[in-house]
Amino acid sequence: MSVAGGAITVFMKKPLADSLKELGVTPADIKHFALSHAHGDHAGNANLFTAATLYVQRAEYAAMFGPDAQKFGFVAANYDKLRANPAMIIDGDYDVFGDGSVTIKAAPGHTPGHQVLVVRLPKTGPVMLSGDMVHLQHSWNYRVAPSFNFNIPQSMATIDEMKAYAQRTGTQLWINHDREQMAKIPKAPLFIQ
Repeated sequence: MSVAGGAITVFMKKPLADSLKELGVTPADIKHFALSHAHGDHAGNANLFTAATLYVQRAEYAAMFGPDAQKFGFVAANYDKLRANPAMIIDGDYDVFGDGSVTIKAAPGHTPGHQVLVVRLPKTGPVMLSGDMVHLQHSWNYRVAPSFNFNIPQSMATIDEMKAYAQRTGTQLWINHDREQMAKIPKAPLFIQ
């Protein structure tokens, strides 16, 4: 798939459905589904998950399914089948299972309703999956937001808030666009506890 007006082409060596199959899971087995945001490199497989409840910030949902989705860099064809899904529309943070094991945290700025996911792993401890809150470790370390973000001041406030949260809770940040960091994290069917 092409993003950024064709300037970047994004692909997976192995389709997501094949990776799930290796784990003995089909897209129809997934009952809870959250995107960090609706840009194509994060929402490209979203239409596979029509059996799941969609967890999404109100501002992102409005941008995704509103009349001007392309204004935000969204390609509605990537996720349009989710319009019929049951949806948990969120305003802020949300504890998905009510036990602190999986928490969605509002992290707006990159897009209107960007969110990050904090997962409490039994041996590793809490891990925050960045989405595009920051793209590189450098951006996290030095408080850098790209000029193409939806709202730069909001992005900076989010970085500050998430840094404080991570320090307070001992949460690791996994930055999915940071090639060096991602090379060290096992990929499915491998896993981390």
